[in-house]
Amino acid sequence: MPSSLVNSNHNNPALKILESRQVYTPCHIYMPETGERSPAIAYQGEYYSFFRVEATRQRAIEVATKLQRNYHPIITQIPKGYAIWTLEAQAQAAQMASGTIATELAQFGEPAYHLLISPGQYTPCLIRVPDLDQSLQAIAYNNLFYSLFKSVSTIEEAIDITKRLPPGDRAVITKQTGRYSLWIHEPEAYRA
Repeated sequence: MPSSLVNSNHNNPALKILESRQVYTPCHIYMPETGERSPAIAYQGEYYSFFRVEATRQRAIEVATKLQRNYHPIITQIPKGYAIWTLEAQAQAAQMASGTIATELAQFGEPAYHLLISPGQYTPCLIRVPDLDQSLQAIAYNNLFYSLFKSVSTIEEAIDITKRLPPGDRAVITKQTGRYSLWIHEPEAYRA
């Protein structure tokens, strides 16, 4: 793996610092021993649950070094600093609950998305944006406008698309008649 994607701390070569999202996959895991669902990353076939964020690389290394004996941490660089993740040997990939009204926020520097299951959580509308002459199909959610980007058949496809969005982009995923629509935040939009 290229050294620019994964680095080891010079003082502690066993501690991995993942510099690029290309080497890990954001996900959620299910913890059989507690029954809890948790934000996580998958890296080299193993799951790591979120522990905490530190503002500086040095502080993240200090905290992770203390955890290393029992928790096998890794560090990822994110826009807000450095996230620390701990190995969860018994974890399983979590499945998205179906048929429930849920809102889920992806955090830790990944492109944020909200999953909206109930149509009552948002309002369909038409919007205009400064660089287009035509109106766009959109939704209003939390006083923000989101234009329709794409519709797909599974939640996994929709979440995968959000992972490829530029950092800082906001997205909303809605479920409608067996399909999932991905909506992208339009900061300069106004109602048509």
